[in-house]
Amino acid sequence: MRVFMTLIMVSFILMFENVNGSGCCTCTCCRGQGCIPVEKPSFNVDNCESDGTCNTGCCRRYTQNCFPLPGPGYINSVCKNSTVCTSEK
Repeated sequence: MRVFMTLIMVSFILMFENVNGSGCCTCTCCRGQGCIPVEKPSFNVDNCESDGTCNTGCCRRYTQNCFPLPGPGYINSVCKNSTVCTSEK
């Protein structure tokens, strides 16, 4: 019974490990009229609580390609709760 309870506790800890944990951002972006979006390397952020976390991070990290204003361009980003970015380059 003790082993069973320990396994249940460990599974809950693992399941909710990233509720307020770190996140991994991926973004695709480009700058200029009629630009062709390019996928940029993933990077870690503190959390995924805000919708604009990855857009802001992409603009700061990849200023030559992702800075959206002023002017036309494209940015699409996704934040996933994860302790490590698996595709970070």
